[in-house]
Amino acid sequence: MVLKLLLMLVLIGGIFLTAIGFAGNWLILLVALGYGWYDGFSHLEYSALVIIAVLFVVGELLEFLAGLIGAKRHKAAKRTIPAAMLGAFIGGIWGTGMLPLIGSVAGAVLGAYAAAAVAEYSKNQDWTRAQEVALGVAKGQFIGVLAKLLAAVAMVGVVAYYLFVS
Repeated sequence: MVLKLLLMLVLIGGIFLTAIGFAGNWLILLVALGYGWYDGFSHLEYSALVIIAVLFVVGELLEFLAGLIGAKRHKAAKRTIPAAMLGAFIGGIWGTGMLPLIGSVAGAVLGAYAAAAVAEYSKNQDWTRAQEVALGVAKGQFIGVLAKLLAAVAMVGVVAYYLFVS
């Protein structure tokens, strides 16, 4: 029982890592696989691990595609997308220090907005246009971060169900 509780604490930590832009979903996936293997797949069966892997892939794809669609929809410069990703990462860390989880998401979105605005302005020298593009990128980033965070929560929920309910 202690091992299961420790496992759940690590997985919840993975949710927080996801919220601040680190590889929390990877941690959740790998720890679930490791525990399944350690336990001989008696609690975390293959079917559970497949569900977790699918949630992982969906979360990663939605995060990537949402940000990309937000940028493409507003015809962002090529430099804007990587700048927004870096801004989201830095903003997520900063926001976590202010208010864990909610601050993490808010920081990621604001960081993406600020970095996208600066990158777009450096290309076009038009502040109004830069703000429009940055807003589109930030909306996409918000949707992507939220989707990935929901995937992390669902992954941990699947583990909890298989460990404590079924």
